[in-house]
Amino acid sequence: MEKNPSRHPFCAWAARRRRKALRPSSGTGGALTPVQQEQLKALDALYGRLGRAPLREELPPYLRMELAASFGSLRGAFLHLGLSPLTQQEARQLRHRQ
Repeated sequence: MEKNPSRHPFCAWAARRRRKALRPSSGTGGALTPVQQEQLKALDALYGRLGRAPLREELPPYLRMELAASFGSLRGAFLHLGLSPLTQQEARQLRHRQ
């Protein structure tokens, strides 16, 4: 019996979504708007001040919502900067220390 690669209707959709999320500047044609550049500068400044990726709670709410709207997620914004976001385990350890 052969395996059907599209056994679930969302398999192909999820794979396309993952590939799209890993591509920088997806949907913008490669050019960032001035507003997006300012958002990334603010995120980069906070990253530099903390010396690590900020936790969700450490971002001002307006910036967090704007980044999520512009880049799809905080992870997407970090990928645009070429920085690595915190893993779930690292974030959990930081929250536990606070």
